[in-house]
Amino acid sequence: MLRRFLGRIEDYLAAVVLLVMVLLAFAQVVSRHFLPQSLSFTEEIVRYLLIWATMLGAASATRRKAHLGLVYLSRVRPELKRYTDIIGQVALIALFTVVFVSNIFVICLQVGQRTEGLRWPIIWVSISVSVGSALIVIRAVQVLLSGPSEEEG
Repeated sequence: MLRRFLGRIEDYLAAVVLLVMVLLAFAQVVSRHFLPQSLSFTEEIVRYLLIWATMLGAASATRRKAHLGLVYLSRVRPELKRYTDIIGQVALIALFTVVFVSNIFVICLQVGQRTEGLRWPIIWVSISVSVGSALIVIRAVQVLLSGPSEEEG
């Protein structure tokens, strides 16, 4: 059971992030219409949580082989499918390795910078891209090493 939970941690984290986003956005709408002042800070938090949710969702999609490009590549003749899957996973690994490394440089440049509204360290936003990229690479390597699924033969 623990192994299954760890295998789907992106799903659970993304669900929590989406729930918080919905609650904050709802609170913003309610406060704007029924209170003398709106909760303006929620807009910034929701924006940054969206970045986290996107990266976690992309990692989850990688685990499921559900990325758009990979689905497109899977529509080839059955005898070529395994090769296109390998090409897709290797391309995904290469792309998100570059994104990860590039984002490390961005994070280094952002040390000491703060968000506009809440004055939080901007690094917490940028870290989402590195964390998501690392998770995507890990998931792509897992998919690559798992071999063909049962329906692939």
